[in-house]
Parts: sequence; structure tokens; C-alpha cells
Amino acid sequence: MKWLVLLIVLGPPLIGAQLWWTARQRNRGEAPQEERANENHSEAYMWQAAEAAREEPIETRRQLKPLEKKSLQALDLSGNASRAEIKTRFKELVKLHHPDANGGDKRSGDKLREIIQAYNYLKQAGLV
Repeated sequence: MKWLVLLIVLGPPLIGAQLWWTARQRNRGEAPQEERANENHSEAYMWQAAEAAREEPIETRRQLKPLEKKSLQALDLSGNASRAEIKTRFKELVKLHHPDANGGDKRSGDKLREIIQAYNYLKQAGLV
């Protein structure tokens, strides 16, 4: 009981003026100014998200650099291949040219290294 009385008497300095004030505002049904600002922000964000969902995303790609074109050619793909197409083609070629699948053939190992380097370059360039 003594602790409860001390907490009530010494409450604001112990808890902190800002927290105490915020609690008083909530008890009166008022929202603190920061919360009101966040509510307005979240409503605006939800509106923008709804607008963006209505529009179909148009994927535009910048002009490819020469090494990016060469990397796509190493994967036997055209310049307008999507991310999913690049990933699936990479996986297919890795399975096809893996040395374990080809009995340790050196040419398939070299081709595999070329495919992996091309894919890693496309990954660094942001195309995958």
C-alpha cells in the first residue's frame, strides 16, 4: 500500500513527464499529436498503395551494356528476358553442363564456369 501511495505521489517525476502527459491524454480520449500525425500518414500511405495496386506495373528496362548482352548470350537468352526466365535458364544449363552429369568432361566444366560467371554478372547488374 505504501508503494502505491508513493507511486501516485511521485509518479510524474518517476515515469517521465511525456509519458504521464500521454497517458492523461489517452484517459480523456485525446490522441497525442504524434499519433494523430501517424494516423494521417498511414491513411495517405494506404491510399497510395491502393492506387498503385490498381495500376498494372510496367517493367521498363534500361539499355543493356555490352557485358550484359554477352552474359545473356552465354545463357542463350534474348535481351528482353525476364528475371524468372534468366533464373530458370541458369538452372537448366547448370544441370546440363555439370561435370558429374557429363562424366568429368573438361569442356562441360569450362562451359559451366562461363554460365556461372555470366549469371553472377547479371545478378550484380540487377537483372536477376
